[in-house]
Amino acid sequence: MDEEDSPLIDYAPYPRRSALSFGLEIEFALATAPISGIDPEPHLGRQIFGMPDWESACENVRKTLEGVGIPAEVDDRVADRWAPQNQKSWSVKEDATIMAPDKAYEWVKIELCSPPFYFTLGSLEQVRLTLETLAKTYRISCNRSCGLHVHVGNGLKGFRDQTIRNLMATIWTFEPQITTVHPQHRRENQEMAPNFRENSYLSDNGFHDPRKGLDLLLSDKANSVPELKRWSHAGHIGLRGGSKLAYYLGDVACVWDADDDLAKRTIEFREHESTLNKHAVISWIELCVRLVEFADDVTEDLLFPFLRQHIEETPEQYQLGQLLCKLGLPELAKWYPLQIARREAQEKLTLEWNLQRVKEGKRFHGEAELWYIRPSMTDGSVKMSARYSKAKKYVL
Repeated sequence: MDEEDSPLIDYAPYPRRSALSFGLEIEFALATAPISGIDPEPHLGRQIFGMPDWESACENVRKTLEGVGIPAEVDDRVADRWAPQNQKSWSVKEDATIMAPDKAYEWVKIELCSPPFYFTLGSLEQVRLTLETLAKTYRISCNRSCGLHVHVGNGLKGFRDQTIRNLMATIWTFEPQITTVHPQHRRENQEMAPNFRENSYLSDNGFHDPRKGLDLLLSDKANSVPELKRWSHAGHIGLRGGSKLAYYLGDVACVWDADDDLAKRTIEFREHESTLNKHAVISWIELCVRLVEFADDVTEDLLFPFLRQHIEETPEQYQLGQLLCKLGLPELAKWYPLQIARREAQEKLTLEWNLQRVKEGKRFHGEAELWYIRPSMTDGSVKMSARYSKAKKYVL
């Protein structure tokens, strides 16, 4: 397929280098009317009726998105490798890994997948509109069994081996800082998004020492994508996510299958919790894309000393905000620490509340406890991040 015929959507260019591409997968449970036909929580509003089964619920979501100008199609689950007829469509499909909340509804377990976008303001605007539309229309649970995955690609071109090596070495070095973005239940999710330093084939084969692992990633042995893929697969057997870590390179190999139009050719970032908060989602997309851009742009003579300088530093010694500034994301460097502090305070209150309920002999919130997404929850207190300019050289 020629680049001119690419299905990737380009709504408006950023004032920057040629755009990388991205895709988004959002998992959630959709509440539909209980068998009794009585709305258990009518004060919540939004739609629960008219969706008696999986097919009708997914079709309803499709029509809702189409109604605000967002093309969408339902994955019929018949073809082994289903693809939307319109390559600009979002796809609505079932995800059996999602746990239904313990509430008096019938639940539909949905994964909503975006089309491949170029990383532009217009593309992020469609993501925002999609999230807002879902929150305003339905009662949705983004519980702990749900995740949000971001795929980052380079159009149909794939990435250079050096870019992949730089990226994995950067993630290996700063994974402790990056994971502070996520709540504890995602950081400790060893089934669906195990981390690189502790659960990879690389760490399981004698490289639990961060500096030794980094030395290997910066060596000539790390100059091929197949070897990097092997090192970055999950070392443990029996994880629900299979061989996929929080950062998955398996799709990158598709670049060698140039005739496969369904191949993703992407790096997948899998650790983020599911949410309809537009600022959380867009900020994470921007961070993922920027990590890949950084790996593609930075030179070895600048990168290698920088990584070796910080490899043994904790998030307290070298903070997330400092890293984001180095990556050229000053607005996110301000926003993320505020969100992390707010989340940690809430986690502390929730823990205290659950402990009190245990003392009283009452049930506490479990893995699939319902958390309703209200329309107000999709907003945030930060403006869209001011876009960085490409730097020919990084001052690390």
